[in-house]
Formats: sequence, C-alpha cells, structure tokens
Amino acid sequence: MPASLDDRVIAAPNVVCKDVGNEVVLLDLDTESYFGLDAVGTRFWALLTTSERIGDAVARLQQEFDAPADQIVRDVDDLVGELISRGLLRIRRD
Repeated sequence: MPASLDDRVIAAPNVVCKDVGNEVVLLDLDTESYFGLDAVGTRFWALLTTSERIGDAVARLQQEFDAPADQIVRDVDDLVGELISRGLLRIRRD
C-alpha cells in the first residue's frame, strides 16, 4: 500500500470532481486527463476524502458493503495506489 491505514488522503489541489449520476469523474486540470469512478469507487472516494484516516474509511466501508474485510482493504489499497500514481490523491502527513 502506498499509504498506511493511519494516513489521511486528500484530493490534489488541481483536481475537480464532478458528479455524473451515481458516478464521479475526476479531472486533473494540469494534465487535462480524467478518471471515472463507478458507484462503488465514488463511495470509496467520498469516504477517503472526508475521513480522518484511511482506516476510518475502510471501517465504514466494511459496515456498508457485504464483502470480506481483506477484500475491502485490497480494493481500497488498489484505488488509493492508482489515484496517487495519477496525481489525483495525495497523502496528507501533518
């Protein structure tokens, strides 16, 4: 995981989020590239960017989704890694 469950993540300052139905499109204004999130990814994004820690978002997702805890952790890990590598999400260490 590029981030630990104790880290907090924030949207990069150059990223604009646009709701499109029950999905979200993230637009990087610097590169003019976009990344779409399906309904589940949209929920992940909302919790990741509003929770105190990634672990808090994971705990909430475990309550909301009928999936094994280790699968949710892997899915969040994958999404966080992808969003960080694309410059859409940043680890906040303060």
